[in-house]
Amino acid sequence: MEKSKKIINLFYPNYKDVGYFFKKYLDKYVTKDALLLDIGCGRQSFGDEYYKKAKYKVGVDPDEEALKDNKLMDKKVCSDIENIPQSLGKFDVIIAQWVLEHIQNPKEDMKKIGSLCNKDGHFIFMTTNIYSPVTLISKVLSTGIKKKLRRKLFNIDEEDTYPTVYKINSASKIDYFLKEAGFEKVDIKKVGVLTYFSWNDFVLVGKIFFDKTIGRLNILPKTHIVGVYKKI
Repeated sequence: MEKSKKIINLFYPNYKDVGYFFKKYLDKYVTKDALLLDIGCGRQSFGDEYYKKAKYKVGVDPDEEALKDNKLMDKKVCSDIENIPQSLGKFDVIIAQWVLEHIQNPKEDMKKIGSLCNKDGHFIFMTTNIYSPVTLISKVLSTGIKKKLRRKLFNIDEEDTYPTVYKINSASKIDYFLKEAGFEKVDIKKVGVLTYFSWNDFVLVGKIFFDKTIGRLNILPKTHIVGVYKKI
């Protein structure tokens, strides 16, 4: 991973990945007075340095074992989105990182998120773009194959790879279901990725060359979607 970072810094020093924009949103909207809900928090949260600013943090995840390992949250709840208890109250910031691709019932789940968000609160997310070639390949692979590939290429534990359905994984669908749930768009971006190509130095350099040449024509859809919506 360190070597791939050096390659990116050398050949593509101005590259900004999806995490860069996600952290920008966290920095802006997670304040010291914020009540924060992290849906699908798992074992740990990317951007935890920004989470720590929040007044109170609740983490929700259906994986009980992963939830036990999370040391960041003030309160942890084992639940899927649909069954998150309303007794938790409402939150100023709701976060979903790498969650939307797993949602089976987008209409109901987005309404649940809307019901948990304070007026003028914000929903921040990052997910995959269904129109990206990488995601289209992922869609046809079985979960078992993806577990093995992620372990071999990126050293990700197989138990941390979950089934994906991609029912809300386009900017238009995200916008549709969130507006139905009482949100309005603040900002949304489609972002390319280099991480998926970091398993081989030559492949990574080739991807960088492609992105800086042909990729600038935006012929192929970007791999990730990151954005923030406001509850109205």
